[in-house]
Amino acid sequence: MGSAFTKTDWEFVRNRAISIKAQLRAKGQPVDHFLPGDFEPLPHIPMSQIEEFYSQTGYAFPNDFVDLVTKFAGGWRFYWSLCISQTPFKCLEPPVYLGNFGGSSEAPFIGASKDNTLLKIYGEFQRNLSQHYRRPSEQIEIDPALFPLNDFEGGEGDMTVMRLDRIPTEIHFLDHEGGHCVYEKDLIGLGFREFVLSWADLGFPGCDYHRSWVNRQTHQPDHLSAKANAWRAWLADPNANGLVDSQGMDLPPQQRKEI
Repeated sequence: MGSAFTKTDWEFVRNRAISIKAQLRAKGQPVDHFLPGDFEPLPHIPMSQIEEFYSQTGYAFPNDFVDLVTKFAGGWRFYWSLCISQTPFKCLEPPVYLGNFGGSSEAPFIGASKDNTLLKIYGEFQRNLSQHYRRPSEQIEIDPALFPLNDFEGGEGDMTVMRLDRIPTEIHFLDHEGGHCVYEKDLIGLGFREFVLSWADLGFPGCDYHRSWVNRQTHQPDHLSAKANAWRAWLADPNANGLVDSQGMDLPPQQRKEI
């Protein structure tokens, strides 16, 4: 269930994160307290956590997920922003829009460790779902199969989850404004490895911007599109900047105010 996540795959993920930070810094992104985010992998976890999770929940993780967390990393911390100044507020303007942020500023991706086990992560996530939201019966039936890849403290923000009762594993974005319910329109990946590699190829854009970078027909990150190529070319060119003020921060490029 799920293809292997290899050492080559892991090196690709690491190198993409490292290169993106270097490319944005070459464009003027400062290294300071409000823009953390150098790639920080967490130590890999023991296979006993996988076995414990299955024993307690009845759900099996896909093999590619198991490979990643037991051989390479229990997850990672990583964050980038197109913002290069707060006073005055300025952000970089790429020629195509994939979002203003990438990675996650509030929580690591997966985030498993010796103490913060997979079962503990799952349990806290499930409690947040049940305590904070009045959910339809059809969603309550789905909830036990959801495992958080990106969660937020207190369970109040948007989330990215794996749905473990589907083959291939489905990756969903859960919008807090939609009550953290599972909708087909927010299906952003099919297969854990496939999602992670194509997401990394795009530069880990924020999942709340997924409508800008997921192919609606394939439900996969659209990393081979002309739009993706234009984004990567812009990242690689230190002289291609463009600045907009805070009034344009949440708008696509053609609607932003130049400064």
